[in-house]
Amino acid sequence: MTRLAIERRDIRLGDRGQLNITLLFGFSPKLPFPTSYAEFRTVVQAAKGLEFDLETGRRQRRILISVGGAVLPQHARAAVGLLDVGRDRGRPVTALQRLAAYAAQEDSEVDVLRVGMEDQPYMLDPSGAIRPTTNVELCEAAAAELHRHGVVLVIDGAEVAERLGCITVRSDERAIAAE
Repeated sequence: MTRLAIERRDIRLGDRGQLNITLLFGFSPKLPFPTSYAEFRTVVQAAKGLEFDLETGRRQRRILISVGGAVLPQHARAAVGLLDVGRDRGRPVTALQRLAAYAAQEDSEVDVLRVGMEDQPYMLDPSGAIRPTTNVELCEAAAAELHRHGVVLVIDGAEVAERLGCITVRSDERAIAAE
């Protein structure tokens, strides 16, 4: 449907040269949580393929990729597995750790890692039991995994806005980031 909305001139999705796409793995049976980096890359590459015009093959827009994982608590243990990329290959990881590790790979083409209780309102303790969590704890776990893979987090608002291609609009005394 996204490709259709891009190609149809009367809809013109992404006509300003940029489109942000969020891939929420595990939210639907049609986009299950990836069990390998190859599966993850296949989905990301399909989304990145929207950068190119079907007729000419030329790059027409920039696609920014955000990834998140919505693994229901009853599926949490099934999403634990051995990491298949990076220096920690073979280490048991949770869904959150796996997604962060995949996003951290140099060739992942991921721009934003989406983390929060709206997608995963729990953590797993060392025994594999589900326990309540907070957004802060989820972010700390994701940041720790990204750091394990050599990623330096960008937390400065202006730098984030610039990297994401946002423009700043002034309204009264406040600055508003707009895409």
